[in-house]
Amino acid sequence: MSTVRHAGDDPAIGRPEPGREHFPLIEAAAAPSAHDAEEVAHHTAVHDESEAHPAPTNDVRNARLGGRMSDSNRDRIINMISPVVLLVLWEIASRTGILDARFFPAPSQIFDTLITLIRTARSGPTPG
Repeated sequence: MSTVRHAGDDPAIGRPEPGREHFPLIEAAAAPSAHDAEEVAHHTAVHDESEAHPAPTNDVRNARLGGRMSDSNRDRIINMISPVVLLVLWEIASRTGILDARFFPAPSQIFDTLITLIRTARSGPTPG
């Protein structure tokens, strides 16, 4: 077995000074290998200017040119259409009797009642 000498070794005794014990497994794990240094250099180096700063993309423009809709426009259309679809389905369900009109009157009937109440409120209370 060969003896590894370090800066803190006491040559007269042949073993490390107190507080400077030798831990070969920890030192071997902590020392970077040539492969580790090469890998770090590979990941930190910029090979090409185009890789360092990729060209910006315009998703909306590409979507228009590609004939498809962008995600933001699709979400806007869904947000505008879904309440209208809900009201139409509610109207159909109320008029066909799927929904009880006493609890869920048709949206058109609710709108008509609202207009009647607004007109009545403008003309003032009826004498009674």
